Amino acid sequence: MLTITTIAGVRARREEAGRTGLRVALVPTMGALHDGHLALVRRGRELADEVWASVFVNPAQFAPGEDFDRYPRDLERDRDQLAAAGASVLFAPAAKEIFPRPPATVIDLPALTAGLCGAQRPGHFRGVALVVAKLFNIVQPHVAVFGAKDWQQAAVIRRMAADLDFPVRIEVHATVREEDGLARSSRNAYLAPKARRAAVVLHRALRRAAAAVAAGERSGAALEALLAGEVAGEPLVRLEYAAAVNPRHPGAVRARRRPRVVGARRPRRGHPFDRQRSRGGALMLRPFLRAKLHRARVTRCDLDYLGSITIDRDLLTAADILPLERVEVYNLTRGTRFATYCIAGEAGGGEVGINGAAAHKATVGDLVIVAAYCDLDREDIPHHRARVVLVDGRNRVAEVRLQSPFDLPE
Repeated sequence: MLTITTIAGVRARREEAGRTGLRVALVPTMGALHDGHLALVRRGRELADEVWASVFVNPAQFAPGEDFDRYPRDLERDRDQLAAAGASVLFAPAAKEIFPRPPATVIDLPALTAGLCGAQRPGHFRGVALVVAKLFNIVQPHVAVFGAKDWQQAAVIRRMAADLDFPVRIEVHATVREEDGLARSSRNAYLAPKARRAAVVLHRALRRAAAAVAAGERSGAALEALLAGEVAGEPLVRLEYAAAVNPRHPGAVRARRRPRVVGARRPRRGHPFDRQRSRGGALMLRPFLRAKLHRARVTRCDLDYLGSITIDRDLLTAADILPLERVEVYNLTRGTRFATYCIAGEAGGGEVGINGAAAHKATVGDLVIVAAYCDLDREDIPHHRARVVLVDGRNRVAEVRLQSPFDLPE
């Protein structure tokens, strides 16, 4: 594993990786690594050719009087763990490298940060958003992996990346827990043995609330009361907040949907996409275009090859389509269509190869559209952006467009 401490060094290594067509996953951390962080690295290895991890205790996300000075640090141990987990690059900059001067730029998402942890730590998410934006610009990853434990943070980063058109996929990995259910956290090291045992009440309360939701409870007030009552039974723990919120958008609270984070807020009303439900009350999802390669030219047809479509890795990256992902292929030349899965071809070669039985539905030179889809609920629709990649006559990326369901035709 290569350790780099400067922005210039990272950019030089990234340029080299770009020339060889490597797909890069970024795992940003503040160090003091545990199994939760290492799970992110392992997930990154599934999504990319190389995992690059950063270790940087970000002063911009700590308020005066918080634990910046005593936050646990052990870079040598972190380096050993990342190498063992399969990371290829460690970016471990000093504070002066990232912030050579006090930043004048602010990235603020008040609709997502006014409540929950944002209310407890004013300014925290501005510091998080700024340093993550800098890391995205420095590393230029294809995908970045974050943990679901910091759920509001993941929502902020997902929205920031969409609003600022960062060409990076945000992957959120499930929370990794101790055997007794406590979420793994670097700050768990602060807990004395009695406090550590008491902290498990948080997981116990969440499980009780989840069971209530599964049994049909949809009242945010009732769920908040259930949580507060469970936590109140543990004298060493003080409840800061509990809220029932949309799992993707903390500002859009729903009392009737199944919440992932529990508590009480008033539901937002009057959105043009009214919720659709079946007669039994189950949430209905709508299928939307997620990614499209527009008017690519078939370069090869191979009946004897295992069924699939082989696509230049650069095109897959531009569209954010993964190898083995299911796609629909529309042949504009012949008026045929079929479904298959993707295989990554050599980067920069312009390959679009139709393999197996589907090769009967195309010939070399045909123009095709390759599309991937996703299912969205009502709350996700306003924030959705489909990636549309326009290609030139040599199957090179000509333009990438992000299209919203609300975009009007030109």
